[in-house]
This record gives sequence, structure tokens and C-alpha cells, in this order.
Amino acid sequence: MAQTPGTGRVPTMSTILRTIFASSGDMLIPALTVSSQGQDTLRLVHGYEDLETFDEDGNPVTYQRSQFQAELPGSDNTGGQSLSFGLDNVQGEAQDFFFYAIDNNHRVELKFYTYIASDLSGPAEDPIILNVTGAELVAGTVTVSASHLDLLNIAFPRMLYDTRRFPALQLTSVSDDL
Repeated sequence: MAQTPGTGRVPTMSTILRTIFASSGDMLIPALTVSSQGQDTLRLVHGYEDLETFDEDGNPVTYQRSQFQAELPGSDNTGGQSLSFGLDNVQGEAQDFFFYAIDNNHRVELKFYTYIASDLSGPAEDPIILNVTGAELVAGTVTVSASHLDLLNIAFPRMLYDTRRFPALQLTSVSDDL
């Protein structure tokens, strides 16, 4: 990545995005990855052409063209932010993906990426990583909701009391001699 002239510093991703938003001279490309245990990852890009680029770790990836609508989470203090998106299901891939995950009780993770059309060397910023909390099939579209807050998979109480850490919990046998 090029240094900012006169500063000797590499600009941060948020600086790059602010510049693009201010100039409106470049196009942002939204992309999704949907992954679950035991299945190939769905990689989808919003557009009419496949996209060959790199992920946040520098690995080459190919996103399949798709039409989806994404409603990004707002920033608030509720403790839970959710993303909703409608995914084209004309070929049935998305439906099969989610049905397999549900049938096998597998967790589904969603990553939302933003790429810049003029620089496909990697995402413009870190991906938003969410856990899918629900999916619904309606008229050829899969509507998915995902959230940062995953209360169903958090152990409570978080600290488990076991005999390894708390040896006093171990039962001792009481003799009948008493």
C-alpha cells in the first residue's frame, strides 16, 4: 500500500474509506462469506460478475456473482447488533446450505466485507463477523439475520466450578464408625 505523500505513513483503512466517501470517485463492492462446519464456504459478491480478490489474510478468493441486500447493524448501546440480508436463492444453493446447517445443528458464521473497485488487493477494512441467528425462505429469497451477540452459545455461569480448580468440592466418604 502506498504511503501518504509527505508523511511517510501508510494510511489506515478508515482513512481510505473516508477519502472514497468524500470523493465519490470510486465504487465500494460489498461481499459476504457464509461458513459452517462440514460445508464449502459460500462466497458472494453483490454484482453481475464474479470477483477474484484476496481476503484479510492475503489468501486468493473468488466470490460468486449474486444479488443480495444487506442492512448493516447500527452503532448503539443495546449490546446486540444485527445484520439482515436477503440472498438470491434462484439456484437453491443458499437454501441447501442453511437446511444442512440446521439439520446437523451446526453454527453458521457470516463475514461482511467491503472492497474498493480500484484496489482489490484486500478488503478496505476488517470484516464484520456475525453469527447467524435465523433464516427464512420466502419466494426464492433467503432472508437471514445475524448478530454479534450470541447469548445462546455462552455458558452460564462462565466460570465452571470443578474439582480440578476447586478441590474442596470433592466428596469425601463418611465412615460408618461414627
